[in-house]
Amino acid sequence: MPYSPGDSLRQRAARRLINWAARFAAWRTRTRRNIYYLETSGLNALADQVDDYRLFDYVKRSLKVEFYISAIGVWEVLLNSNKQRKENLLYWAQFNCSPFLLRSPTEIFVDYASNGAPRKDRYSFWLNRETNLEIGRVWKRIHRRIDRTIPVDLDQLKERTSGIRQFSKQLKAIVTSTADKGRTGYEDDFFVRSMDTLSKRFPDLSLDNDENRELTLLSIVFAFFFLCIGMELDNSPIRRFWKETKIEDPFDRLNHLLSACPHLFIRGPILESAKMAETQIGGPNAKSRGLIHDSLHSVYCYYADHLISGDNHFSYLRDSTDHFAFNKIITADEFGAVWLLICSQN
Repeated sequence: MPYSPGDSLRQRAARRLINWAARFAAWRTRTRRNIYYLETSGLNALADQVDDYRLFDYVKRSLKVEFYISAIGVWEVLLNSNKQRKENLLYWAQFNCSPFLLRSPTEIFVDYASNGAPRKDRYSFWLNRETNLEIGRVWKRIHRRIDRTIPVDLDQLKERTSGIRQFSKQLKAIVTSTADKGRTGYEDDFFVRSMDTLSKRFPDLSLDNDENRELTLLSIVFAFFFLCIGMELDNSPIRRFWKETKIEDPFDRLNHLLSACPHLFIRGPILESAKMAETQIGGPNAKSRGLIHDSLHSVYCYYADHLISGDNHFSYLRDSTDHFAFNKIITADEFGAVWLLICSQN
């Protein structure tokens, strides 16, 4: 944008800023690789479909695409009781995915809350997308190293993740019980009072509507279990987050969030993970042990350029929900069709 002779100093400064922003945007477009996130079923599907690593690498470079997984994906792979399949998946990801893991869902929740629940934070995620968890450091040490893998005690890992599986199976019962207005103690229920707090703060939520009420309740439940209790396998981000406030009790923590950061419950990554949970508890697999993991993976729908999944829950979420983030979901079959076309021409 050129200067005009009559511009004031402020106008010239504004024009310089606009010109810099335009140049930076153009540079970013030329250099940034699109983030294709592999949810665990998507990783399984691509590991079966893609066996020509050199062609795959060429395609990634040509299209400026990089494939990523996250800590939660690695943990799910490590939980596979089929040792050969587990090693095959790790090997494929070591050589075909990014040398670093994306920030974990808990890290994303913490970042979002720490930044005051902004309307948009995708760019800030892109600038700081690498996880700080220990599993991320392990991943960098084994990446593209044929002689290295991740040793794990499967029984111990299953024991440490049993809480998430139980939470998955009980989530529908928690929501149904909490929403039952006819039960004794309904008005004194902590989650019900939390919804009332949000209703007063945001009258437009229309919590008299059952669907809105269920989604808001799920958002509160997710915030409680993941931001206030720290249910994810590595909850070090949660410990650091609450260290400064010195709030120890999970219920006090939730009250603090409701007061200090109420928008956290009505937009952003926690609400998006709650939306995935809502679509699943309303279906036939409401007690699926993978429900919570699916919900946590769905966080990346917004932050990645595309999410690839072989799970029907994700395609249903995309097709049944009018949300631009979920429109970025690609099924493994859709990717497979494109990959076969690429292979046939090379």
